[in-house]
Amino acid sequence: MKGLGFIIWQLANMPSAGELAHLLANGNVKWVSIKALDGPNLYNAKGGNQKLLKTYWAALEEMEIEVGAWQYVYGDQPGAEGDAALAFWEEFKPKHFLIDAEGEYKRYGATKAAKVYCEKLHDGQCFTALCSYRFPSLHGGVIKPFPFPAFLNHEKVDGVAPQVYWAGAHDPAAQIQRSFEEYRKITLKPYIPIGSAYGGSGWEPSVDDLKLFVKSARFFSAYGFYSLDYILKNGRWDWWKAITETQPPAPPPPEITDHEKITRLWQFAQEQKWDV
Repeated sequence: MKGLGFIIWQLANMPSAGELAHLLANGNVKWVSIKALDGPNLYNAKGGNQKLLKTYWAALEEMEIEVGAWQYVYGDQPGAEGDAALAFWEEFKPKHFLIDAEGEYKRYGATKAAKVYCEKLHDGQCFTALCSYRFPSLHGGVIKPFPFPAFLNHEKVDGVAPQVYWAGAHDPAAQIQRSFEEYRKITLKPYIPIGSAYGGSGWEPSVDDLKLFVKSARFFSAYGFYSLDYILKNGRWDWWKAITETQPPAPPPPEITDHEKITRLWQFAQEQKWDV
């Protein structure tokens, strides 16, 4: 993973595969990560098959955009979740793979579950990173701590891509710094911050927030935002411009109704003095 990237939740929120690929390429976006698995189950698999995902995958790769995947894991079936991740890798050969582990892993037995899951993962050729909480110190208590070491010390996990979502605040630079310093106490593996590109509960990042996140995150080899869904679905081209530092695509010309077509043809005929 290098440079700017985006995380995609649902392909149903995306434009066509070709349109998306050109949009990202024109925005100098280097990578995308698409949700492929929810627990041991396929995700973004319309009708139970992965034809739609394969269409997007091919279009993005054709534009030389690195395509990876992410899986939300629950830890109650770590072996099955790991098997599903491995099967996906064998079919799609993703360039990176993000492990989204959150609240379900804050329980007794979570360390063992994390180790069982990680043992199943593919070893090598695919950059694999834990994509979880921004501040380990808030989730590492004595009672039911999140098993950060079990994931990050495993040889099949290559880095960390924390969700540095500054929801409710406007201090992304400070939050990146704190997150990085806390993770450095656990691991020296590559750090890839993922920022907030969504809104909710009366809050959303400002344009200045996004610019500051990009400026701060460029210190690292790669950085990204969640989610491309929110930007495109809500037409937040001001966010797109702030993040990519490129102009948004020109809007398509308005469609001409059949009535307008007939009116224009009639006017043209009169101008040409046709016998109508």
